[in-house]
Amino acid sequence: MKPPPGQPVGVAAFAWGRAAGLLALMCAYALTIGFLGFVVASALFLAAGFGILGERRPLVLAPVAGGTALGFWVVFELLDVKLDWGVFGRISG
Repeated sequence: MKPPPGQPVGVAAFAWGRAAGLLALMCAYALTIGFLGFVVASALFLAAGFGILGERRPLVLAPVAGGTALGFWVVFELLDVKLDWGVFGRISG
């Protein structure tokens, strides 16, 4: 399939800044998941990732990111996989 006329072709057209931002975000997620816990770290990771990819509406970012993280937590609970709640689990006892 040919690109539309006037569109660059090859690696020059790749969004290197977004790719680097997402890679840095994945590293930050890996470093914070133990401290913040699965749900909080995942929600922040998803919201920041959506922001890097271009979503700017907070009323879309927050519920989608939070709902997705909580949804995955529910699925893991149903599968009897216990996820770390991080500092929030240690504070609550």
